[in-house]
Amino acid sequence: MIVELAGLPGSGKSTIARHMADQGRAVHRQVVAPYWLGLLSRPIRAVSEAATWRGVGRATGWPAWPVLWLRALGQHTIRDHPGVLHLLEEGITHHLWRACFLHPALADAPWARLLEQANPLFVLELDGPARLARLAGKQGKGKVNRMLAESGTSGESWRRGEELFERILEEAGRHRKVVRISTQGTVAAATVRVREAIDRLR
Repeated sequence: MIVELAGLPGSGKSTIARHMADQGRAVHRQVVAPYWLGLLSRPIRAVSEAATWRGVGRATGWPAWPVLWLRALGQHTIRDHPGVLHLLEEGITHHLWRACFLHPALADAPWARLLEQANPLFVLELDGPARLARLAGKQGKGKVNRMLAESGTSGESWRRGEELFERILEEAGRHRKVVRISTQGTVAAATVRVREAIDRLR
């Protein structure tokens, strides 16, 4: 079974995926990478998709847009293997949110089709103060985490990130199963809830 995890920074995606993998050999974790062979196998479509955008120019989304399309293609190429739970801890939903957060011009790009994936989407949810506490405690924060930590739950960056995430989830729900799971409480308890939710779809 292939499952994509999504969640705002601090919600526990990587931590829970790691805990699930540590608990069983039949769990495989993966960050979805661009499928560059798509440029060779489908060159006409690749060029067309990479060149189709609105409001995206130098330093406002390029080359984020064509790389997003190649990540979506990469997710399509992942194959299911019997008896294995394949966790996409950073799939196209995460990469799309991050790219649009960093490059607001991408909000006008035709990104909805990137979310047309076959595998279910499990959305990890944690309240704002708890997510902020986790971000504040992270060592070596990336650009997005720094922006959110500095913004705080009442800041513009925090509000924009949450609104963007909900917009993306609404679009994803038009094409695939979306399951929301609370990650409040301990990591162990949250991991159990995630595993039980996945098992219900098996």
